[in-house]
Amino acid sequence: MTLGDGAPIDCSKSPAVCQINTPQRRKYLIASSAAMQSRLEEILGLDKEAPMSLADFVTTTEDLLEGEHKAWLPQMLGMQHQPPGDGKRN
Repeated sequence: MTLGDGAPIDCSKSPAVCQINTPQRRKYLIASSAAMQSRLEEILGLDKEAPMSLADFVTTTEDLLEGEHKAWLPQMLGMQHQPPGDGKRN
């Protein structure tokens, strides 16, 4: 199993991701990855304008990643219980 970019997914480490249907998973992961990239670029931009200490930069980035994971996990777990290809969700 792979993501839209061909990157492999280890289903033993990510069973929730592997149990939901492929088109829905891809759409969600692509959208959340694009949002994450945008937010990381914002952090870099802010650091260029007013350089942060390393500790502040790391804390800001870790807070973002933790928040994204908290949002991502329930979404993925909620998707796993839907029958594949039911056509009701995009």
